[in-house]
Amino acid sequence: MWRHFVGLSLWFSAVAADPAAASYFCRAPYPPGCADGGHFSNDDWSSRRCRTEIRSYLEDVERYADCLERETQSLVSKAREDADQIVRRFNCKLEKRGFCF
Repeated sequence: MWRHFVGLSLWFSAVAADPAAASYFCRAPYPPGCADGGHFSNDDWSSRRCRTEIRSYLEDVERYADCLERETQSLVSKAREDADQIVRRFNCKLEKRGFCF
């Protein structure tokens, strides 16, 4: 049990340190089995159940798309911050300041 806790703690630390790691939370939803006709009957109960599953699936797709947008924005921001840091470091070295970070 202790090893699992330590592993989980390290994983959360990695996610906090690297926004790209958070993308593991964006999971594509599985389409309902009834949508392809494989598990579908024409009775009223089955069609109502399938409609409910499809509505739920569409909501999940929207949440997934939102998650991907947030992750993309996060990754773009991180890339720009990294690039800005490189430029600052380069300019610092050009100006021959003491310690450049």
